[in-house]
Amino acid sequence: HAGDKHALPDALQAWFDDIAWPSFSPALRNLLMDLSVMGRFVPELAAHLLAGREADDLSQSLRALVQEGFYLRECPDRPGWLQLMPAFARYLSATLRLSDPARVEKLHHTAITWARQAGEHAEVLRHALQLAPSPEVTALVEASGAISISHGMGPDLNFTQPLRPDLAQAAPMVFFAQIYDRIRHGADVEARIHYEAAAALTEGFTRFNA
Repeated sequence: HAGDKHALPDALQAWFDDIAWPSFSPALRNLLMDLSVMGRFVPELAAHLLAGREADDLSQSLRALVQEGFYLRECPDRPGWLQLMPAFARYLSATLRLSDPARVEKLHHTAITWARQAGEHAEVLRHALQLAPSPEVTALVEASGAISISHGMGPDLNFTQPLRPDLAQAAPMVFFAQIYDRIRHGADVEARIHYEAAAALTEGFTRFNA
């Protein structure tokens, strides 16, 4: 793990491999890996993921983990939401990404669908940003209100496409989110250049594509 700044310490990795992981049933392992991709979740989303599985047994196992409060606990900043222990979640998500990256992408899409139906725009944004940049992702971020989410402890806007002034016409929320992201990372000059170019292109941000 020496080249990976996000890698777990070797001793902790070994503990998860040798002690923690074998203590869970195969069905619970699969569910926990799925939940690690969710990051944080409400019981309703967990129930959605349980569809077609051993729902009763797995629900009981999750309740037991919450009561123990070690691997699974309530989010301190979002009452009613749950999250895995951060180190354990990293271990699980890394395992799943190596073994089945297509499943990870599918889980993000599942979370986006659920979040849109539930009106959880911040969750739509959070999961959309984990997908490869595409017109679909840009549309999702734009519709969810790209700069409405608090970034205090949240993910960075990891868009890899160049920041283009004409994006302000087609997807203004995404454009302003990228401007904000550049400023947060110290690229003030780049942010100002693109902001001024976009302002001229949109006549002071008054002309947008329908």
